[in-house]
Amino acid sequence: MKKLIYLFVLASTLILTSCSSDDTNNIIPPIENFIEYDGKIIPISSAIIEDFKGIFNNTYYSYDVLLTGELDGVEYFTVLVLLSPIEGDNVVFTPGTFGYLPTPPSSPSFYLESAELELNEIFESSAKAGEVIVSGEAPNYNVSADLTLANDKKITIKYSGEFRIVDQTPN
Repeated sequence: MKKLIYLFVLASTLILTSCSSDDTNNIIPPIENFIEYDGKIIPISSAIIEDFKGIFNNTYYSYDVLLTGELDGVEYFTVLVLLSPIEGDNVVFTPGTFGYLPTPPSSPSFYLESAELELNEIFESSAKAGEVIVSGEAPNYNVSADLTLANDKKITIKYSGEFRIVDQTPN
């Protein structure tokens, strides 16, 4: 009987010491707002929208989404030029799915006019394929982009939060 109790105490000790609470200390929480490029994940530190309003023949409402982050002394700067169709007298930016097209669509639709990446203020590459999905309403948007750049590298962008909106309407 003593051997059975001794065996039970030994097994209990082993189980309790192997399940310590410090196991969760090694888990790194995911970065929610990031630019992923060339195997690097860059946290986004700045989110700005340049609001050009309906300046394209009253057909499109234009938002330039500027997202910036820094990693290892390199500044990553992305520009997404989004054009949402204007419907009737409702001249506002409309969230949606913006597909990249090398030339404007024949009829107004959600359109990613261009997407560019700069590293330390030096042009790196522009988009040749992909899409940007925008949801929410000003100034809080969710932006998700999966793009292929002209240099054949992929860029993924995820941002959810408040943007500083800068009015760029011509005088």
